[in-house]
Amino acid sequence: MDIMIQGEIDGIETSEIIKTELDIPVIFLTAYADNMLVERAKSVEPFGYLLKPFTEQEIRAAIEIALYKKELERGLRRSEEKYRAIFESIQDIYYRTDMEGRITSVSPSVFPTLGYRPEELEGHPVKDLYKDPAAHDIFLKKLGESGSLSDYEIELVHKQGTTISASVSSHLVYGDGSRPAAVDGTVRDITRRKNAERERERLFKELQEALSKVKTLSGLLPICARCKKIRDDQGYWHQVEKYIHEHSEADFTHSICPECAEILYPRAFRKKKSKA
Repeated sequence: MDIMIQGEIDGIETSEIIKTELDIPVIFLTAYADNMLVERAKSVEPFGYLLKPFTEQEIRAAIEIALYKKELERGLRRSEEKYRAIFESIQDIYYRTDMEGRITSVSPSVFPTLGYRPEELEGHPVKDLYKDPAAHDIFLKKLGESGSLSDYEIELVHKQGTTISASVSSHLVYGDGSRPAAVDGTVRDITRRKNAERERERLFKELQEALSKVKTLSGLLPICARCKKIRDDQGYWHQVEKYIHEHSEADFTHSICPECAEILYPRAFRKKKSKA
C-alpha cells in the first residue's frame, strides 16, 4: 500500500479499513521518512515499511515475511481464543493476589460461585470474602511456611450473604528477587459435598444412638425371681423401672393390678364378696 495514494483518503486510512474489514496484512510504501507520517502508519500496525526506491527482492522478502508473521499471529489468536474459552468455562475460580492480599485478577467463574463480577473484586482484599477474616491470616501463614497448599478448606461468603464451603489450592509466585511477589490459586465450591457429609454424619449418629438403645435392652437380663430387681453389667441391682428408664425413652406411672390389690387389701375384697 502506497501511503500517498490519490483520493479523499490516503493509504494509511485505507489500510485501517482493509485491516478492520478483511484482516489482510499491509506493507507500506513511501518516498517520505517523515516522523509524523511514520507515527500515523504505526497506529495501523503494518507488517512492513519500505522506502522508495526499492528493489524487487526487497519487496518480495517483505511480503514473505509479512505473510509468515500474519500466519503466526493467526495461530496465536486461535490459541488465545481456545484457552480463553477453556479459562472462562471452568467452574473452579482462578485468582491472583499481591502479597498484601489484594485481588489483582480473578476468573469469570467467580460470578456463578460467589455472585460477584471480576471487576467488582479486583483491587479489594481477598479476606473480605472469608466468613472469618482471621482464617485468611492463618491460611497465609501456612502458605508462607510450605510455599503451596492443596485442598485447604475454608468458608467464604456469597454476595447474598450465604456461606460457601470451598477448597483452595495455592502457591507462591516469585518475581526477579528471592521474595514472593504474588499468590496464585484456584477455589472450588464444595458446599454440596460438605452438606452431604454433615447430613451423613447426623444420620450415622442417630443410627448409633438408636442401635445403642436397642442393644442395651436386648439379650438376657438377670432379674430377681422375688423382688424383680435387674442386675446391670457391673453387678449392681436396680429397680426394674429405674433400669428401663435409664436405658430407654420409657417413663413409668404406678398402679396396682387386681391380684396384688386383693393381697394388700383383703378386707375390702372380703366385703365385696360377702355383698355379692
